[in-house]
Amino acid sequence: YDTQDGLYAAIEKASRGNIPPQMNCLYLTNVVFFLSPVYPDDVGISIQNNLESYCYLDKDSPKITAKILQQAQKHGIDLWSANPNITPEEIFKEDATKHYLAVISQEIGQDSGSERQQRTLERYAKQKAKESGWELIRGSNTECIRMDSNEIQIAIPFVSQVKEKSQKIREYIGRLTMYRLLAKHQGLEGKIRFEILSPNIPDELKEMVEEINNE
Repeated sequence: YDTQDGLYAAIEKASRGNIPPQMNCLYLTNVVFFLSPVYPDDVGISIQNNLESYCYLDKDSPKITAKILQQAQKHGIDLWSANPNITPEEIFKEDATKHYLAVISQEIGQDSGSERQQRTLERYAKQKAKESGWELIRGSNTECIRMDSNEIQIAIPFVSQVKEKSQKIREYIGRLTMYRLLAKHQGLEGKIRFEILSPNIPDELKEMVEEINNE
């Protein structure tokens, strides 16, 4: 349905006035239609024949959505159905980039550390995600992303105890390096810059991240 009023009218007609106090609906924004369908077999998924309404294709892995976007890119985008205020190419590229980064984040895995450290990492990331333009990387509770036309910004929190600081710094730099390498492998365009989320950033870590960002 193009409008909420249209949806409400259809529900009211179908229910003959007996509408429950609460209903769950999906509200979609920046919808982009493909010129031709992408079939489940094309991306290696199986959908039950008795599906009642909808299912989440990437519930277990964001790789599925990335594969769908790769197939759709081959077919093209329906320009007539696109939002006239935002070019469909921009929407498609941004959504594809977010999914590719979600795949990369999943492949790298979570930061090692105690449950307490994990909660701290999540708290730093949630605080960052509240800032304008920032959001959590899909499937991650500890890494944030912000995108503009020419740059991808990734914010990753840093937490360590004094005795493990050197090890944590190596792991952190390794994570950034993996992001760069896997992003290049995925063919992502645009410069990637990293931001450290921590109230106490070690000087050596700050210098290393600045060097990576200036490459």
